[in-house]
Amino acid sequence: MSILKFQKVVFMLILIATFSFAQNDLRISRIDFCENVQDYKLKGMRTKFSNKVGLVYCFTKVEGATDTTTISHIWYYDGKQKAKVDLKVKSNSWRTYSSKRILKTWTGTWRVDVVDEKENVLKSKKFMITSSKQNQNISAAKSEKDSSK
Repeated sequence: MSILKFQKVVFMLILIATFSFAQNDLRISRIDFCENVQDYKLKGMRTKFSNKVGLVYCFTKVEGATDTTTISHIWYYDGKQKAKVDLKVKSNSWRTYSSKRILKTWTGTWRVDVVDEKENVLKSKKFMITSSKQNQNISAAKSEKDSSK
């Protein structure tokens, strides 16, 4: 093998290693759910919502990007994918969010996976949608508990 070919191979390996390292450095430092986002401030942050909520927002802080890249929020309900939202990441520390319209009949456990361009799960978090009847039962049980003191 000539020196020139050897140098080309080494150069290509360095490029591949650099690209792989940059992708692996992407991390999610925050993932939260809320009822609204205004000026990147979360309103009504929680992990349990009434089925009357209408929309749930997933707010994510991404760190470690060395170049413009894309992450996705994949929304799951009852183990089935309901939505995938692609979001650009344009700096080393980037905040972004997506939202999902929630039908009143979609009560139960939800999950959002945050994935990179290669579909690697960077972070995952769950939230609950409860029916109005469930919320009333919880409030009634809490009231009974409080009144027994």
